[in-house]
Amino acid sequence: MLRKSISRIQKQRAAENEDLRARLDEAEETLSAIRSGEVDALVVSGVGGEQIFTLKGADRSYRILIEDMNEGALTLTTEGIILYANRRFAEMLKTPLEKVIGSSISTWVAPDSQPILQSLLRKGVDEKCHEQLVLSAGDGTEVPIKLSVSNLPINEIPDTLCMVTTDLTEQKRSETLASSEKLAQGLLAASNQSRLELLSVIENKNLTETALRESEERYRTIIENIEDGYFEFDIAGNITFLNNSACRMFGTTYAGIMGMNYREYTDKENSKILYQAFNKVFRTGESSKGIAYETIRKDGTKRYMGSSASLIRNTSGQPIGFRSIMRDITEHKRAEEKIRTSLREKETMLKEIHHRVKNNLQVISSLLAMQSSYLQDEKSKEMLQNSIGRVRTMAMIHTQLYQSVDLARIDFANFIRDLVGRLRQSYVTAISPIEIHVDVTDVSLPIDTSIPCGLILNELVSNALKHAFPEGRGGEINISMATVGNRFVLKVRDNGIGLPESVDFQNPRSLGLELVNLLVGQIDSTIDLHVEGGTTFTVTFPATGK
Repeated sequence: MLRKSISRIQKQRAAENEDLRARLDEAEETLSAIRSGEVDALVVSGVGGEQIFTLKGADRSYRILIEDMNEGALTLTTEGIILYANRRFAEMLKTPLEKVIGSSISTWVAPDSQPILQSLLRKGVDEKCHEQLVLSAGDGTEVPIKLSVSNLPINEIPDTLCMVTTDLTEQKRSETLASSEKLAQGLLAASNQSRLELLSVIENKNLTETALRESEERYRTIIENIEDGYFEFDIAGNITFLNNSACRMFGTTYAGIMGMNYREYTDKENSKILYQAFNKVFRTGESSKGIAYETIRKDGTKRYMGSSASLIRNTSGQPIGFRSIMRDITEHKRAEEKIRTSLREKETMLKEIHHRVKNNLQVISSLLAMQSSYLQDEKSKEMLQNSIGRVRTMAMIHTQLYQSVDLARIDFANFIRDLVGRLRQSYVTAISPIEIHVDVTDVSLPIDTSIPCGLILNELVSNALKHAFPEGRGGEINISMATVGNRFVLKVRDNGIGLPESVDFQNPRSLGLELVNLLVGQIDSTIDLHVEGGTTFTVTFPATGK
């Protein structure tokens, strides 16, 4: 009984094992068929192993990806894993279909096209994209394709993409052939045009050569007939060409000077002048004019020359030498020297005149001072002292002109400081401490303005020192002079007791203010009076002088 039971169990187990073995073989055959594309299903590898999706799960993609179309078709994940591919795509890759399915699409894309592929994989989830890239086939050849990508979710795998590829190999070959044909036609047309142009050049060659000879003859005729000397030098400064006028300037023949270096007909100092001129032209490429120097003729005599210099360039634009036009300016130089000598003599004479005028004014001042010592009347003495001050002011102007480099104008700012120093010594005492401040910019005036302006300043400052601070009281006097537009503004201001209301400064009874009004009219100026916290006189006159 027990044996029968064991035998039955063994038969049952054997039958079950046979059934399992049959199922396993069937599953292996099915999986192999799926991988080879013989069965309409998808195989996806994941963390749980390989999963199989039959037509029911992949029916949407199956309707899109048609085996018989000329384009390659495939379904892949957003990571680029190929879930399905048709045979046309495998043919493009020249690779068995079973090796394509389950591989990464990036395996079959050329390196230069990898960025395009990655961009398509990102964008294809949200929108339909089109692009061209290059596949790398299994045998290493490159296949240009046009690619279309769109979203194609499958029930079990929502993030999937559908990709359709079109082989552009024949199209690219046709384009290359058309381009080559077009290039050949262009070259042929250019060749025909060049042939025509060459014939035209040959036909016109004789005319061009004739025109060139005529131009050279015209140029040589002009050069040989100008009065100025014409030279051409190489880069080292050797003469390579010169005209007849240049030969006459140097008192020699063409053969006697041709090939000479400029250092051979100038001394050391003048050679340096020419070197600096040529060097500047070479460095800047700009012409130089007004080059003045002294040359030594064949007979040893010296002549002054004025010249210009410019670069000579070859057809490539490289400097190869210099050209120079020279003019004999000896007589002009001698005339200039005579004028300078005459001018120096006149300057000496003018200085002597200013010196003698200054001396004469000092003599007059001394005579007036001697006369003053014999007067008993104090009012008369004061009048003489005022006159002495005016004479000394004029003498100071002539002293400055005598000492100045410019005999026509004086440094008026310096004159004001000297005048204030003299007046301070004459009127300011320890009992009457009066401060005088000078604020004057650099101003120079012609002599016909300097003397009237100096006398006006002398009168205004003297009056302030004598009358603005009575009974030994202290105070300040401010003198300023500046340019405002095209006019000078001279101000004399004090903080004394002010001008009495009884005094009409435009119709005065004193000689000092009367003299001020006369001098103001002499230099075409205006004078204004302002009395507040003292007295301020403002004199305005043309900056150019009368």
